Amino acid sequence: MRSLRPLGQWLTSPRVRAVARIAAFAILAIAGILLAVLFIHRGLLPVVAWLIPALRLPFLDFAVYGPYPTQQFVSFDLHAPKPWRTLWDKSCDGGQIFIGPNGPSVTDSGPVITDTNGELIWMTHEYNTVMNFDMQSYRGKDYLTFWTGNKTGSNGRGEMLMLDSNYKVAYRIQAVGGENRGDIHEFRLTDDNTALIAVYNHTQADLRSWPGFRPSDGWLVDGLFQEIDVETNELLFEWRAINHFDPINNYYFDPFGGYFESHPYDYYHLNSIAKDSKGNYLISSRHFHHIAYIEGKTGNVLWTLGGHSKDFKDLSHGKATEHQWQHNARWVDEEKGILSFMDNGAAGPLHVDAPCSKGTMVQLDTENMTATLLHSYVSPNKVRAASQGNLQVINDDQVLVGWGATAAYTEFTMDGTPLCEVHYSAGLLFWFERWKSYRVHRHFGWVGKPDWPPSARVKGGRVYVSWNGATEVKFWELQGVKKEGGKWESVETTEKQGFEDSFALPSKAEFVHYRIAALDSEKNVLHHSEPAQPEGGLGWAAGVAIGVAVVAVLSICAWYGVRHWARRRREGRNLFTWEYKELFGQDYQYSRL
Repeated sequence: MRSLRPLGQWLTSPRVRAVARIAAFAILAIAGILLAVLFIHRGLLPVVAWLIPALRLPFLDFAVYGPYPTQQFVSFDLHAPKPWRTLWDKSCDGGQIFIGPNGPSVTDSGPVITDTNGELIWMTHEYNTVMNFDMQSYRGKDYLTFWTGNKTGSNGRGEMLMLDSNYKVAYRIQAVGGENRGDIHEFRLTDDNTALIAVYNHTQADLRSWPGFRPSDGWLVDGLFQEIDVETNELLFEWRAINHFDPINNYYFDPFGGYFESHPYDYYHLNSIAKDSKGNYLISSRHFHHIAYIEGKTGNVLWTLGGHSKDFKDLSHGKATEHQWQHNARWVDEEKGILSFMDNGAAGPLHVDAPCSKGTMVQLDTENMTATLLHSYVSPNKVRAASQGNLQVINDDQVLVGWGATAAYTEFTMDGTPLCEVHYSAGLLFWFERWKSYRVHRHFGWVGKPDWPPSARVKGGRVYVSWNGATEVKFWELQGVKKEGGKWESVETTEKQGFEDSFALPSKAEFVHYRIAALDSEKNVLHHSEPAQPEGGLGWAAGVAIGVAVVAVLSICAWYGVRHWARRRREGRNLFTWEYKELFGQDYQYSRL
């Protein structure tokens, strides 16, 4: 104990106590400034926007309402995205938007369908992180398709699922062979009723010729894809990039990659696969900066566009072949040789090669081996996506570009004029990738028929109702029963307005229970909810408890503050006066006041 006495004397010395007081006041001053900024940003500015509605839109992108605004419901427990429009044209109305939100700020990740107004249609967190969420056709029926599994960095180990109109898993597709697992980057159904998937695979290679003293038995992520029979999960075709491209020619720099199996060098990064009418494959390699065309029978590379390749003469002065870190190569018109892709122009802070990302449409002449830029699609806000993204041709006059790691999508006329832009998170935070969706699609005609009932819940004298995933509901009917076991009677009918609607409960307590009937366009009953759950008291009790706790803490702090002030007054010392003689040995005092 004696050995601790000098330490105790030092800690209680006047100099240490003075330094501690200075540090405490400095911390309090900084905290006060931060709290003031937070109050202005999250407390005062929303009031200003309420008074001046025109300011709400720029304030959303300035993160005044948080990094990722969400919609919350009474009858549904998940938090849905709450997108907003920074540009809009009526041609963007109609259809459904398919996204797969994930990222640090996303409250409930998973597949999400909304309408073009941002109104929720269906979402679930049953599958946690999903990638490549889309609607695709298989044998004449529409399915929801996506990858789900464990995401590790920019790759993943998982499987591909196909959900039917009841949101039940109809098909489960897995990579074939050994330790192979389905990767996040592609799941594409073909006209041959097969599935194309990217595959997560580690392989060893001699990396001594690479910079950084890498070993002879180093590790790579091979660029591998498989074509699989949907019904039987039989492997029909497999292709490996390492058999056709030298890994040393990649553009990606990873100072730590390749030394260990736990961190292999992702040299090729295959991120899209498509099969054409000739039976050949169009693929995209992010880290080789090229799009390759693979012969379906032999796997031979017929040509490559971009990267180190000189297969095509660029008639657009480099604009058709000098793409970087691109995604989502697709044929727009095979006969005319027109293809589209997302030119990211960046791949993180170490690889920023363009001021912004852009959707690109190129025409190839494979007889004369020339490439011509047809259209370029740049966001009005000049967004840059360091990863992910896609370009979808909606119709002959309109295209959609999803910006991947940047939380937005934009629709354009075919010639590149912006029509609409929608943001899911604050533009101020785009660089930090707090919200992202690997791809964004707009489709028409998804019909959801969930086999679970609508959800109804009572709160504040109203009964709220929603039916997650149901697309055929046109009306809601409030029904009541006057005694246990009695007949349900119609109370009120209203047209469905959004994902969640509500009824005011009758002022006269003539019904003992209420429920909601979901009706179609002809007012036929589709399903009934369970009797509406009454409003619980937990929320009110929790609010009171928190309020009491806050008041108690503030009271204790005030009591100690008053005691401290009174003691200082009795000693004849000002509360804010520090005796610097204790600290510096000076003969004067310095007051903050």
